Amino acid sequence: MVSNNNARRLLGMPYKLSRSKKNIRVSLSSKDNAAVAVQKNKATEKKTYHSVTVFYPEYVIS
Repeated sequence: MVSNNNARRLLGMPYKLSRSKKNIRVSLSSKDNAAVAVQKNKATEKKTYHSVTVFYPEYVIS
């Protein structure tokens, strides 16, 4: 699992923005090229960001 801060860094955000508590909206133009997947925990209503290879390792082509 990747924390929100790490996911923001994966998306190329600056250090100050990746450490902020602000909510961000990430738009990906093509789902086929998405490097980060969002998973929402129903119990805590928290979103976590993961690498796509965590969910679909055999389908991701390097």
